Amino acid sequence: LRIFPLYYGVLALEFWVLLPIFPTPHILADAHYQGWLWAYGYNVLTTVKGHFFFTSDWMVLGHFWSLAVEEQFYLVWPFIVLALCRESLLKLCIGIVALTPILRWAFYAACANRYWVTMFTICQMDSLALGAMLACLESSGRLNAVVPMARRVVLGVGAILVICSFFYPRSPDLFFTTERSPCFLVPLWRWQSAEYSAGWTIVCFGKWARRVTECMCSIFRY
Repeated sequence: LRIFPLYYGVLALEFWVLLPIFPTPHILADAHYQGWLWAYGYNVLTTVKGHFFFTSDWMVLGHFWSLAVEEQFYLVWPFIVLALCRESLLKLCIGIVALTPILRWAFYAACANRYWVTMFTICQMDSLALGAMLACLESSGRLNAVVPMARRVVLGVGAILVICSFFYPRSPDLFFTTERSPCFLVPLWRWQSAEYSAGWTIVCFGKWARRVTECMCSIFRY
C-alpha cells in the first residue's frame, strides 16, 4: 500500500501536468494505452504488443513493468495464502519455482518476442514464489535446516550450468536474465543467497567474468 501514493502521483504528474505542458507526438499517440499503467498491466501490454510505450527524452515509464508484476502478485497471492494450509502453500511454491523456468524455455523455444520471456507475469513467478517458499519455511522453523543443503546443491549444479552456458547460443533479443545462460539457470542461483531473506543474488553469465548483480527484494520477506 505504501507504493500506491507515489506510483499514482507519478502517473498523475506525467499525464495530467507535464504532458499538456510538453506535448510529445508519440507519447500522445500512446496516451490511449495509459489505462494499462493505472491498472498495473503495463507488462502485459508490452508483452502482447512487443515493444515499450511512453518512452521519450523526458518520459520513461518502461521500468514500471516490474512494478506491475509485483502488484499483480500483491493482489492475488494473499487470497491463495488464506485458501491453503501451510504445507499446501509450500508445495504450490515449489511447483511454481520448478515450472516457471520451463515456461520461459517454452516461450523462448516458440520464438516469442523477448518480453514473453522477461516480462510476462507467469514467467517471473519463480522469484516471487521463492520468497513465499522461504517465508513458509521460516514460519515453520525449517529454514535453517534447508538452506545449507540447498546452497551446496545449487553451487554445484549452478557451476555446471554456468560452464554449459558458455556454449549456449547467444541471442540479442533477450535481457540479461536469459541472454547468456539457459533459462532455467536463474532460479537455481537465487538459492545461493537464500539464507534469511529472499534478497540479494549474484547471477553469473557468459563472457567469462561477466557478473550481474540482481537486486530482488522478496515481497514476502516477513
